[in-house]
Amino acid sequence: MFHKLQGVFPMEDFVLGCKFRNGAIKLYDIKPLIREISAFAYFTEHPEAFKQVSISPGGNGIIWNDELDLSAEEVWVNGWPEWDEDKLVTVEIQVDAELYRLVAERLMAEAEDETTMELPATEYSEKITEVAVFLLSLLNEREKLSAAIHKTKAGLDLPAGFDGEVGLNSKRQEIAHLFRRMAGLRSSETLIANGGTGYRFNNEGNQVSYRCDVKRVVTMNFDRNKIRKMGGDLGKKADEVSGTLDAVLVNAQVDYIAPFDVNDTFAEAFKSFLEAQASA
Repeated sequence: MFHKLQGVFPMEDFVLGCKFRNGAIKLYDIKPLIREISAFAYFTEHPEAFKQVSISPGGNGIIWNDELDLSAEEVWVNGWPEWDEDKLVTVEIQVDAELYRLVAERLMAEAEDETTMELPATEYSEKITEVAVFLLSLLNEREKLSAAIHKTKAGLDLPAGFDGEVGLNSKRQEIAHLFRRMAGLRSSETLIANGGTGYRFNNEGNQVSYRCDVKRVVTMNFDRNKIRKMGGDLGKKADEVSGTLDAVLVNAQVDYIAPFDVNDTFAEAFKSFLEAQASA
């Protein structure tokens, strides 16, 4: 959860009274920052500048200038909790509960008439309509590109067309792989000791089971040489078609010119679009 500030009040001895939008009030002493951070040491020689403090747009922090600021989370975590008098008496300055209450009342009074503005998170917030038009133009360009690709594919010298040949060649490769596996099989006989179970009647007339050896026989009832040749021929054709398809992807000319560099970022493409609109 991010905490946002609603108001800030500069107090004596470099202490800030801060009110958050959730109603919490905290005091924040910047003297440790003055001692440890050179930028904040500026207040030592220019104490009047400390009072020129304000809330950043959106309530995300406290600012004095471009170099001096504090985040709202820093104040929330390291500020003195509301009405925690045990902590107040241990700090370098003595701030009693009455002064603390006056600070809170002043902050709340200022907040009643304060107008806060949430800044948009995107740099395109002032050009929403233009962005919408740009997105529609991108869709139109995609339609043109799809039509140009389709036209190019239709003009290719491929019996089944580009997409059809891609699908067919995938099946060629699949079946060629199957044929190669079949060609590698061999007829065989394997003796499996105690691999079988038989039944017989014992002397008492009861049926009992017994273990026995099993011979497993694998017989190839197809012409291995023919299968091997078909697999080789099919694999060769699949490779040739793959080469043709790869060449088409590299060399085929699509009759389409993009209105911007396809390697541009969104910001660059959007800028080019706005410039083209302005000159139209």
